[in-house]
Amino acid sequence: MSEGAKKIADWRAAKQHAGYKSLQLWFPIEFVGQLTALAYRHNQDIASYIMRMVQQSAPHEVSPTEAPMKSCKEGHAPYPAAKHGCPTCARNRKRRARARS
Repeated sequence: MSEGAKKIADWRAAKQHAGYKSLQLWFPIEFVGQLTALAYRHNQDIASYIMRMVQQSAPHEVSPTEAPMKSCKEGHAPYPAAKHGCPTCARNRKRRARARS
């Protein structure tokens, strides 16, 4: 492993140890330019800028660590564990019942 590759591997390990998770996102080139300019204007790197914007746009929403999620056995989207059952399954059951009557 080259010295550069070793530095990158150490940096990634340190980030993971600090509680970060790598996330690859695909954006149009034009948007990347806008995002880079905004982050630069606010003296932040792109990841920090995105995190700040998400936190500002939803300050009162519950974080995923505070709201455990359940998975539906039918493969529907995850739903809060506090709910009795899958909302999509419940909606489908109601539609079928209405169609029968």
